[in-house]
Amino acid sequence: MRGFNMPYKIEACTNKNIDLAVDVVKRNYDTSFPAVKVSREIIDKKNIELFLITDMKSHRALPVSTFGLCETYQNEEIWQEVKANIIKPFIAGKDVVVGQFSICEKDDNLMKIMFGLILDRAQQKGYERLFFILKKNDKFYRKLFNAVTIKGNCNFDIGSKEKITALVVDLNQIHNKGFEFLNRRQFLRYSNSEKIKYKDIMMRSHWDKYSSAFDAIMAPPQVELYSAISQSVKGEVLDGGCGNANLAAFLKQDVSLYHGVDSAQEMIVKARENILQLEQASSYSVYHSQFEEFVSEVKYDVVTFVNSFYAVSDPSLVFKHSANLLKSGGKIIIANPNEKMTKEHMQYMIGLYEAKFRGHPAAEDFKRMNLQFVESYYANFYTMQQLKNGLTTAGFTITHTDNTHYHGAVNLIIATK
Repeated sequence: MRGFNMPYKIEACTNKNIDLAVDVVKRNYDTSFPAVKVSREIIDKKNIELFLITDMKSHRALPVSTFGLCETYQNEEIWQEVKANIIKPFIAGKDVVVGQFSICEKDDNLMKIMFGLILDRAQQKGYERLFFILKKNDKFYRKLFNAVTIKGNCNFDIGSKEKITALVVDLNQIHNKGFEFLNRRQFLRYSNSEKIKYKDIMMRSHWDKYSSAFDAIMAPPQVELYSAISQSVKGEVLDGGCGNANLAAFLKQDVSLYHGVDSAQEMIVKARENILQLEQASSYSVYHSQFEEFVSEVKYDVVTFVNSFYAVSDPSLVFKHSANLLKSGGKIIIANPNEKMTKEHMQYMIGLYEAKFRGHPAAEDFKRMNLQFVESYYANFYTMQQLKNGLTTAGFTITHTDNTHYHGAVNLIIATK
């Protein structure tokens, strides 16, 4: 059994990690389905989209599980036996076979996370039905997900005496208790326009350079904002786009767990150094991941985005993913520049506070990069109404708004799940 509070990262496999994922599948199949052959060549030939879940608790991510999605079910020998029992024909693009379901060790929490991720990815791809081949637990699927048995006791040879069952799950017919089991809301569905997008700008060197300036200098408006947010943060916290984990230093003793996530590697390096200086370091951790790829056994009391939401590729996807990571009644806190944060406004604020950091070795980088980020991200400096609309659409209830920070150029909004 894996440790409690495990954080994980889900990635669609690429040339960088597919061999690792195939090895996880192969090890599992050698035990559970010894007659079923697995190789990278087979995965590629069948056009299977493979996903890898890694354990991020250690600094070196460890593979723990996989699943695959395949639209070409007719290429699977097992489906030749059961296709005559499928009442509604399989339609590629709307239907998908879920396979390569592998897990390194039995863990009920991880299994629950896996099912949730399969549901999320299927919705993002626009699929309506999921087809499964199971060796056991078919009652579990029928009870929670309203699965329909296509054929039981199939004759397909898996290399053991156990028989397998073919099931189909209609995403529009899943029981509400199934959504509750996965910490999902029945009315809150992903759409096929809400996919994880990779923004190269988050990995460019200027972010790594900015991490040093951002770590060295903290202007009064930043201190004021972190202090204000800390008053509303307690319990178990997830800090999205945590940067150097500056928020962590402002949190109170009633924060029992802090997880920070950022996609810029150098930011995470600095964040780890900063956290080690804190009294509560043992319960604070940070992870290198895009927020949309981060999942956890923890259901958080608070999710924060402090001057990071502007870098999000798809706000609606992030709102929904935040809801999935929160406890019922948990809250999301977003502080994001608004339309008043122009280059002129940034220059005005730099002029107000420059005396406090003049002569600092990082001063010029700090000024230059703050102006650069305004130019790069102004399109994502959302109005308060845009934030409200996005949050309410995702099922949140707005509880607090404030646009006084940074001399009126940052919106602070709090909403509950």
